[in-house]
Amino acid sequence: MKIRIPRLSRKTWVMLDAFVVAVILIVVGFFALRTEKGILVDAKIPDTISAKLLFTPYVPTKLPKGFEIDKSSYTMQETALIFTASSKSGGRLVFSEQSVPKDMNMDEFYGNNVSNPQRLDGLKYRTIFGALQGRNSTIASIVTEDGTWILATMPKDATKETATTISQSLVKQ
Repeated sequence: MKIRIPRLSRKTWVMLDAFVVAVILIVVGFFALRTEKGILVDAKIPDTISAKLLFTPYVPTKLPKGFEIDKSSYTMQETALIFTASSKSGGRLVFSEQSVPKDMNMDEFYGNNVSNPQRLDGLKYRTIFGALQGRNSTIASIVTEDGTWILATMPKDATKETATTISQSLVKQ
């Protein structure tokens, strides 16, 4: 038994080929984005919490590979917003946000709490990265132009690239 391929015009075959190639590129692009550049995040601060905040909150739209925001982790402690992101391998990121205290000397804070603080230049927000003194973790301190101070506490093996990914992907809520 012979299989007959329907006779289609050359134009129809070219259009079918272009469609198949487009679908393949979309699928490959989606998986490349998820696996190589970190995972895109769609996180929203619950309205009951955001209504109480006295500053503009931010959330990262991109996290390191394997991490997801724990949607039930959003809490308020005094005037700070706190939430976490976890990985299946047990890694954890802790985000703390508040207004920059008016009388705070940031250089003194970094000197007392961060070993080898490094300013990450060229980012959209002022970002300092370093090891957290007395703890087995690293920290990214991010200050936005509207005065929100974000501390991202990360595993000790986190890199400047991890801090850069988080800082660059922050969006206002």
